[in-house]
Amino acid sequence: MLPLLSIDGLESLLQWCRKNRSQPYYAFRLFGYMCEQGFESHSWIGNHLVSMLAEARFLDDAKRVFDVLPHRTLCTWNSLIKGYSECGNPHHALILYHRMLDDAFIPNGYTFVALLTVLGELDDLEMSYRIHSEIDKKGLLGRDLYVGSNLVHMYAKRGLLVEAQYVFEMLPFQNTVVWNTLIGGFNSCEQGDNALYYFKQMQYPRNAITFVYGLKACGMTQNIDVGKDIHVQIVRNGMLERNCFLHSALIEMYVKCGSLAKAHGVFDNLVARDIISWTALISGYILHDRCKEALQCLQLMELEGVTPNATTFLCSFLLNISI
Repeated sequence: MLPLLSIDGLESLLQWCRKNRSQPYYAFRLFGYMCEQGFESHSWIGNHLVSMLAEARFLDDAKRVFDVLPHRTLCTWNSLIKGYSECGNPHHALILYHRMLDDAFIPNGYTFVALLTVLGELDDLEMSYRIHSEIDKKGLLGRDLYVGSNLVHMYAKRGLLVEAQYVFEMLPFQNTVVWNTLIGGFNSCEQGDNALYYFKQMQYPRNAITFVYGLKACGMTQNIDVGKDIHVQIVRNGMLERNCFLHSALIEMYVKCGSLAKAHGVFDNLVARDIISWTALISGYILHDRCKEALQCLQLMELEGVTPNATTFLCSFLLNISI
């Protein structure tokens, strides 16, 4: 039997549960207790309870509390919209957004970021443009980089690269995340030349993701000269030793540019050779009909005790029908 708690005590427990999102069980028990005591309809407690439940992914319960609240806050609307957007319920998120507008609440940057996540998953171009227009009207592109970067990401994810470029150019400044989003969007749409253009124009420090995108664009366009330059930058920055994705990206770039010797050279210099690097090299040999080398790599990989993945099994199958 849980003891009776004061409003202050409930406040402390709510804050604890929200900070410890890895403990949804406690959030659920606290919700049950509040329902027993009739606190879920208390405006202050209820609003925080909705946010706590939404963050713990108890969306049905969050919605039940939300519906009985006499007064809701913008934070509560945002928490529930964000919860639906992150749990793959885009239609529920949009319905809530329209309800929020009907209740005369004015959306802010957090609202739009949650909605942009939703729109990246939906085939609703009209709604995408409408949200973009609302963001423009509120002047958020000029002062909220987080909203701007999410708008670029939404357009890029859907392959609307003209719109993504327009938003990118409208931002007062662009950080590494925004640059990566645009470059990655061009890669996803097989526009390697445009991806390389923005890679070269990038004015912010490049991180591992930037280099992976740059290498992918080089492989796509078979631009080995830029690829070699990126390789030098990666080594100079000391990134190769601590990022396995760069290993495979480098190998794949050299493979696609037809330089298998360079690809194998990168592989041989790796301190730790994981399944991703092995698979990149083996699939590269198969791509260029060099089955003998691919088979040798497979056998060596097995000797080193590296566990194959689905792609490696596919490579092995292709080798068996080729030999």
